[in-house]
Amino acid sequence: MVKKWQHLIHAGGILLLISLIPMMVAHLFIRDQIVCQYMSLPFWVSVCILLFVGAVYLFRTAQRISNVLLSLILIAAGGLMGYREVICPLLDVSHLEDPQVIRLDDLQFYSNNMADSMVTQLIGNSRGSGQIKFDISYEAYEEGEKLYEQVKNRKGYDVVADIEYLPYSKTIIGIDMWIEK
Repeated sequence: MVKKWQHLIHAGGILLLISLIPMMVAHLFIRDQIVCQYMSLPFWVSVCILLFVGAVYLFRTAQRISNVLLSLILIAAGGLMGYREVICPLLDVSHLEDPQVIRLDDLQFYSNNMADSMVTQLIGNSRGSGQIKFDISYEAYEEGEKLYEQVKNRKGYDVVADIEYLPYSKTIIGIDMWIEK
């Protein structure tokens, strides 16, 4: 019985490695964020399957409570990861041709270089939704910072943006920023 589970986990690992190929091709050669997101789906599905199979194996062979807790943590992590990386992009498919548009004002731009992974964000206020945060490209961050520097010491001026995005994954399709009085 243990051999069967070990073979299943090995097969999941091989599936995971094979699913890396489209993801790496997309990230290395295609710079479109939406294409990269959908080409990464096989990888994230494989990760979730491997986490689930590993959790079930740990649970079935558990002789200590720590293994049971670890299996529950693996299932929770796989579920959260599956929702964020698989379910949300699939729900966004119906919005690809007609993305949502929101106007944000009082924009602020943040950049953080944690563990050699650059994270750039835009935070702004929407009239109906309150404060909203989006992950943006470094190019959009630089453009926004230039606009922000122009209005920083000028009263009555504000950096405003119209953002086209997919509602579930909050993937930005288009961003248009300007200075408004």
